[in-house]
Amino acid sequence: MLRRFFLLLAVGVSGCATTEEMEERTVEYAFSPDFDLKEIRTLAVIPSVAADTTDSLTNLLLREIRGKTYSLLIGELMKVPSFDIVERKDIDRIIEELEFSHSPYAMRRNAPKLGKLLGADLVAYFSVISVERVVYPFGESEIGWTYRLTGSLKIVDVETGRLLYQATAVDEGTDAVEVLKGVIKRTVYPLRKRLSP
Repeated sequence: MLRRFFLLLAVGVSGCATTEEMEERTVEYAFSPDFDLKEIRTLAVIPSVAADTTDSLTNLLLREIRGKTYSLLIGELMKVPSFDIVERKDIDRIIEELEFSHSPYAMRRNAPKLGKLLGADLVAYFSVISVERVVYPFGESEIGWTYRLTGSLKIVDVETGRLLYQATAVDEGTDAVEVLKGVIKRTVYPLRKRLSP
């Protein structure tokens, strides 16, 4: 009974805030003073790779969301009018031709080089920092569970290699793809908000 009360209280309190206010409160972000969003810049979005874990359920979840991350991220970044997005096929071709490693570390390290080869001004990459299945036990059994995902979006200047933008967000829910969508939306939101009057 007490758990139901807190759930209703949480729903009631969160219902009072606008979607924008909720998105702003659930993301930590920082802009470099050199990051000017008023001019249109070419952005290459590097496909993200999340490392496997030792937990088989988490690995299943990572495989489920891995293929969706890129398209969800592109969908959100297209809402930022300052970006002219490089096509995925061009990025995949360069990665394959140069035999870049698909490890998260190698992708981050090679991001500026990839951006230059693609003629981009900026490179963005999204990383899944952590993903967990949160179980709500009831005695010896489970009464429910949710996924909690933490993700990070970084945008790097191709010429200087400087980090211009970084955002980290967390979301939780029972549908893994919707949770991923929420995290991506939250990490991109400050870019759109900065352009708002």
